[in-house]
Amino acid sequence: MLVAVGVGGCTPPDDPAGPPGPGAPSPTFSAEGPCDLAFGSSCGPTPTPTPAGSASLSSRDVSGQWKGTYTCGQGLTGFNLDISDEGGGAVSAVFSFGPVESNPGVPNGSYSMTGRRDSRSLTLTPNAWIEKPPGYVMVGLVADLPGEDPDVLSGIVTNPACTTFRVTR
Repeated sequence: MLVAVGVGGCTPPDDPAGPPGPGAPSPTFSAEGPCDLAFGSSCGPTPTPTPAGSASLSSRDVSGQWKGTYTCGQGLTGFNLDISDEGGGAVSAVFSFGPVESNPGVPNGSYSMTGRRDSRSLTLTPNAWIEKPPGYVMVGLVADLPGEDPDVLSGIVTNPACTTFRVTR
């Protein structure tokens, strides 16, 4: 069974998938850049997001379209992350995943995310499926800010069976 891992407990693989949006295009992915993320099939504890508190937000804008790859139970997988700044440190995102040239059997899937950005980190938590392939659950992401390169975002996938992710824009 192909399983991605989630945050805050797992969405069971047999949960009914919501229908894809009308006329939703299938995402395309490329295996640009290094990939060092291995997925397991179990779910673990959710890291606590860093509260914004009185810290000022980083001047680094994380809004935009990001593209990268990771490896999980199904092998090398591409993903796009489209992040929108909602103001006051709140962000929303769409996480879309699918096949890469070296692993064409990976299905397409996508889900919405909500999150927070403060001066030190970006935390994205899964929200709702947009297109759910059978046997998959959602994953969350935490990235340290600011990074060395404003066009690279890297961090951890919030599951003990996972390691890091890296996307570029």
